[in-house]
Amino acid sequence: MSDARDAYWLEAFEISMEEADCGHLLAQMTDEQRKQVAWGIQGAHENIGLVFYTPENPLRSENERLSRKLRWERELVACDACRGCGREEYAAGPWWVNTSCHKCNGAGKVHPRSEREPA
Repeated sequence: MSDARDAYWLEAFEISMEEADCGHLLAQMTDEQRKQVAWGIQGAHENIGLVFYTPENPLRSENERLSRKLRWERELVACDACRGCGREEYAAGPWWVNTSCHKCNGAGKVHPRSEREPA
């Protein structure tokens, strides 16, 4: 523990005692007793997360997921099989077949590193 932290918690304890009209009790305590109480308060503060469970904010993970998806979307390039239109047309005997692109599934864009969608 640093001296600045110890001084902070000692001061916080003394101010709290004065505000609670218990200043007369401070006069009866030794410096060592004051320090021990201040260290106890500091320890309780450091372990508050163990006592009162605070779940992680679900919006944080949603924001991270959307940020990854946005980065993925920004990296998309035009599909070279359909030239970005999402449709393929080819001759099948006397008929012309117009279907969605086999490479981009009709989206018109593909990711240069992978063909799969982001998680």
